[in-house]
Amino acid sequence: MNGRTKKVLILGGGFGGVKTALELSNDDSFDVTLITDHADFRYYPTLYKAATGGSVLASSIPLKEVFASKNIGLVIDSAKHIDRGSKIVRTTGGK
Repeated sequence: MNGRTKKVLILGGGFGGVKTALELSNDDSFDVTLITDHADFRYYPTLYKAATGGSVLASSIPLKEVFASKNIGLVIDSAKHIDRGSKIVRTTGGK
C-alpha cells in the first residue's frame, strides 16, 4: 500500500462490525471508523438473563470500553446516504 493508510468505514456495531473493526485496528495500514446507531454493543446470548429478572447491563457493553485500547473512530449515528462513487457516507446527524 505504498506506506499509506487506507481509510475503512464500517457501518453497524453488531458482531460483524465490531469484530472487523477490532481485527483491522491491529494493522497500522488501516484507519478504522465504525458508525453505529447504538452506543452499546448488544450481546444477545445473555438477553435471557434480562428476560428472567436479571440485569439488562449483562447484555449491553459500551463500545467505548470495547474500543478503549484500540485506534478506532466511533460515530454514534445512522447512515442516511451512501455515495459509492465519491466514497462518501452521510449520517442523519449531518456527519
